[in-house]
Amino acid sequence: MNAVLIEGTKFSPEVLFDKNKGIINFKGKLYPANATEFFAPIHEMIIDYIKVHPEITLNFMLTYINSSATKLVIRLFEDLDLYYENGKKVQVNWYHDELDDDMIEVGEDISELVNIPIKIHSM
Repeated sequence: MNAVLIEGTKFSPEVLFDKNKGIINFKGKLYPANATEFFAPIHEMIIDYIKVHPEITLNFMLTYINSSATKLVIRLFEDLDLYYENGKKVQVNWYHDELDDDMIEVGEDISELVNIPIKIHSM
């Protein structure tokens, strides 16, 4: 399997990118000390992938995300919007605990800012 795994920590999620299937999973909490330093290589990896592949699926299974990380996720989605609008299939699934109103709201707020359809699911 052609995969990239970034181990999760107390402050950052596990990130598993299965390049054969075009699926990337974010699982855990997302509030690293330096959100830009954590997220920049992931952002680059995703954009590099979608440039040469017809589709990608991003699954966010987060229990918490801070405001600086939210801004970086939005920036990623804005960049992916360009590929989506040019015919690439970009699918985003935003999973949340059914009682976690904050994570539901974050997913809904992000979905209003981008053209990529974001499906919001309870876990």
